Amino acid sequence: MNRRILLMTLGAFSIAPTLALGKGTRPTDPKIAELLAAGETETAAVLEEPFVKEVAAGTLAKDAFAWYFAQNLHYLDNYALAFDRFGERLAGENRALCRRWAEETRGMMPWTAGLFTKIVGGKPEKSPFHALRPTTAAYMRHELESAERAPLLAGFAALLPCFTVYERMGMTIARTRKLEGNPYAEWLAAYGDPAYSETVATALGLAERLGRNASADEWNLAKTAYRTSCAFERRLFRAAYTLEKVDPS
Repeated sequence: MNRRILLMTLGAFSIAPTLALGKGTRPTDPKIAELLAAGETETAAVLEEPFVKEVAAGTLAKDAFAWYFAQNLHYLDNYALAFDRFGERLAGENRALCRRWAEETRGMMPWTAGLFTKIVGGKPEKSPFHALRPTTAAYMRHELESAERAPLLAGFAALLPCFTVYERMGMTIARTRKLEGNPYAEWLAAYGDPAYSETVATALGLAERLGRNASADEWNLAKTAYRTSCAFERRLFRAAYTLEKVDPS
């Protein structure tokens, strides 16, 4: 199962080692484990967000779902662009991998819009929640600027939580979800699919390769970039739940 199909089912606005998962056994470089540990507090907090708990139970307000999916269209477009720009800085198989992820991300945008229409009604671009919100814009800016300008390891670290946080969240939702009578069942049905962990392992493999010659300062920058993106993942769920408004400025 490729990332496009998985993302189309899971969404993305899409954990690796034992330390980050708590119960995982995936072997990884100790420095990668430290990188993921830098975002563990924020990742664990995502699982406690009311949005996450209520969508699994089927009780989430439709406006919160509409906010999240409408904003996700902006995020996905930017995330694909970030992979384009980051891939331009790489060579060979690493560049090809980033190009593939960019293409797969763009490929899920029609599905995202379609599911919005199916659940909410109407087209997302006509929704009152489609105008770009401050939290979405800030996360997009962080990822794109990191992809374009940060040292390579930090640039990719900023993009990594869209893989790792969703794997973690997917495992949790798979244990708690209620699909019968859940209006969001189509979105939740494949959460926890072990095939997604293979994709996450591929992403962590790229991080390992980028980190082989990285300096201590570059590792520290990567930890900060990763932790910042994990925090944005949490903030997006909170913003959706509270229906964050457009910045009046």
